[in-house]
Amino acid sequence: MYLLTAKDQPGYDLVSPTLLSIPTMETDETLHYDIKVEPKHTPRPAEHTAPQTGLFDATIWYVAGGVLLLVLAGGLVIAAKRHEKK
Repeated sequence: MYLLTAKDQPGYDLVSPTLLSIPTMETDETLHYDIKVEPKHTPRPAEHTAPQTGLFDATIWYVAGGVLLLVLAGGLVIAAKRHEKK
């Protein structure tokens, strides 16, 4: 009885370990030593990549716009106070 395993090799399918008994008896009740094995295999899963969302992040523009509005509002308040003093 032998346990056949495949080494981890990139680029190939994943192969399940297989038990093999030599010699084997075929339907004609003769022993066969020349055996052909076709292991079960599953395709390698594709490398998971994150979805390419948010490539253009506009957050900096929103923050800059908010700061600009605050500066303009502050300037208008200062100008209004100066105008009241006159």
